[in-house]
Amino acid sequence: MICLLAAFVLMPVMITGESLWLDEGDTAVYAMQPDFPSWLHHLTSDMNADCQMPLTMLTSWVVGISWGTGEWLLRAQNFIFGGIALVAMYAMGRRAGLPWLPLLLAIQPFFWFYMDEARPYCAQIAGGSLLLWVLTKGCHELADGNSWLTVFSLVALLAFTTSMLTAVSIAVVFACLLGVAGWPKPEEIKKPAVLLIFLWLLAAMLAGYYLWTVNRGATGSRIWGVDWKSLGFTCYEFIGVTGLGLSLEELRNSARNSITWENLKGFVLPVVFSANFVVLFSIYGWGWFRKRTPAPKLFTACAIALVSIILGFATLSFLIHKPLWARHLSPALPMLVFMEGVIIATVWNSQQIIPRIFAVSFLMFLALSSLNIRFHPRFAKDDYRTAAQIVKDSIANGQRVWWSAADYTGLYYGLSVDCNLQDSSCPVVLPHHKSTALLEQLPAPDVIIITRPEVCDPAHFVQNYLATKGYNELKEPAGFRIFKSPAP
Repeated sequence: MICLLAAFVLMPVMITGESLWLDEGDTAVYAMQPDFPSWLHHLTSDMNADCQMPLTMLTSWVVGISWGTGEWLLRAQNFIFGGIALVAMYAMGRRAGLPWLPLLLAIQPFFWFYMDEARPYCAQIAGGSLLLWVLTKGCHELADGNSWLTVFSLVALLAFTTSMLTAVSIAVVFACLLGVAGWPKPEEIKKPAVLLIFLWLLAAMLAGYYLWTVNRGATGSRIWGVDWKSLGFTCYEFIGVTGLGLSLEELRNSARNSITWENLKGFVLPVVFSANFVVLFSIYGWGWFRKRTPAPKLFTACAIALVSIILGFATLSFLIHKPLWARHLSPALPMLVFMEGVIIATVWNSQQIIPRIFAVSFLMFLALSSLNIRFHPRFAKDDYRTAAQIVKDSIANGQRVWWSAADYTGLYYGLSVDCNLQDSSCPVVLPHHKSTALLEQLPAPDVIIITRPEVCDPAHFVQNYLATKGYNELKEPAGFRIFKSPAP
């Protein structure tokens, strides 16, 4: 219980009032809807993947109409989802003899990163924790007359509301439950039959809704290809390396440009951490191979589930030509944490000094990575708040501004993002379809603000314009580049 309380104490430290960034602006638009019909209309007309993650979009709206749409408030809903995840890990850890498991989750850099995002991924971690808890019950209650199917159906439905993509994790856990517990006997299903049918009907309706959104063209961005770089970055973030090396912006630049010595130095700690991670798992694996280390049924089930989920997403990624990112694996994080917990406990109980050193250093690396993500300036979010204020100040001074950034996040910070291109009273939003020729026809801007060009200027129209006009680059807020027209 002390470890659970300690994990809860850490949660308020994880959430900040920093500026919303690009993706969080999509969530904020849902939160800003004035009433439920407006929210529902936005959900059913949204062409982004946010409409396929309805639970968090709904809770964001509830937060917005109840308490406000401030940055901290929009992220504070993660207290609920994070708390569910910690309690589920505690319940599972007690059964497995690992009561400190919630604290291990609470020092995961991946957990810290998404606790501080007004996005659905913390909710998906909670869903994954509940699925793992059900898998634990299946492994420990084989002789119990109660059916696991009812609890699984309820938990699976809740997890399914967090994202369409959780279907992969749900299917994998269901298959593992069949493997370890078998299909429930008819008499075990008969009593909750009405409830089961009701839950399955709701799940079928939700699946139908998801298929409808796919059919009408709602999808996530496809700005990156599927290659070894995207897969490597997924592993980099998922196992917790994020806060030890280069910032996400520096990593993106490294992927687009040649690797420099400065960038290579940024990979030293990540390589050491990754080696530590591999060695720790190898020590356990070697002990299992030599039959000196038991492989509990739940550990085996988790390992199979984790590998199956990763392979399932990787296969889907290649089939639809859309990269797999670590956030898509959010429901699988509790499985990785449980496996780490079993390995650390086994290594520690071996009372061998060298394996213990690896276990302690691994935990220290996790904590350091998490603290860096939270406090180091290089990991600050893209500062839309400051950039939007620069736009407002520039327009107030009679200057014309081009805003090559997210329209929804700009709208959140009070920018007019839906206006006539010739109207000098508002910034020009530059959608992807505008060409360099069209930009040449517009009045020359005094200020150009650009961020994440791979998203906001994928065809290089704005970048090509900048390259030929001699604009001067100013000191920019985090994640942005600000250009001012040359003096006449």
